[in-house]
Amino acid sequence: MGYVAGSRLTMKIGTWATTFWGIGLAALMQLPLLPWIIGGTEWAAVSAAGWSGLGFLVIFSSVVGYCLWYWAMATGGVVRIAPVQFAQPVVSLILAVALFSEAITVPIAVATVAILAGIALARRG
Repeated sequence: MGYVAGSRLTMKIGTWATTFWGIGLAALMQLPLLPWIIGGTEWAAVSAAGWSGLGFLVIFSSVVGYCLWYWAMATGGVVRIAPVQFAQPVVSLILAVALFSEAITVPIAVATVAILAGIALARRG
């Protein structure tokens, strides 16, 4: 439902506005949980790498990622574009092999083929 709503809203108010409305509404819904989540956190103990990682996730994974996602769905259509999200494990596997020299086992290879076949099947309808 969120994909369809975001796609339709993007066509009316634009990609950036849709993204920030979505992030803002999600933040408001999570606000009541904040005292329990951050309680006891030693903020001074968070390293520069930790803050940098958080900043990267906020900017690229959330803001830029959602902007591109909503733009793609509004441009290409939800039915055609939404199944592409299921390629995330395959992209993660490729990065793990390339960056961390992870081994591809037979079960992982079979799962990769199954994921790609499912995406192809879903996109064909």
